Amino acid sequence: MTCAVDFYPTLLEIAGSDLGKQQLDGISLVPVLKGNSLPTRPPLVFVTGSHQELKRKSWKAVRDGKWKWIQPPGKEGQLYNLESDPNEEHNIADKHPQIAERLNILVQEQIQ
Repeated sequence: MTCAVDFYPTLLEIAGSDLGKQQLDGISLVPVLKGNSLPTRPPLVFVTGSHQELKRKSWKAVRDGKWKWIQPPGKEGQLYNLESDPNEEHNIADKHPQIAERLNILVQEQIQ
């Protein structure tokens, strides 16, 4: 899976720029353009709301490979396997509590 944030690091690498060595949100897609597999993407954390609202009134989500964890404001977290459930219809957080907790911790670390 690719994202719009991947265009910038891809173009930087094609241009031979050292700026691509910085910490960027996206990953370069040059390996894919050369016929190789997509590089491993670090987990992406999404949080909505202002800084004051982060802990109580914001949507939180993490995408890590095939897993997506979502927590709506004031509700329990939801876990989805995007390979087997791309429409996010079956919350499997109770079947995979360790994965749900790991992704929840990633979000909490980002909003500290």
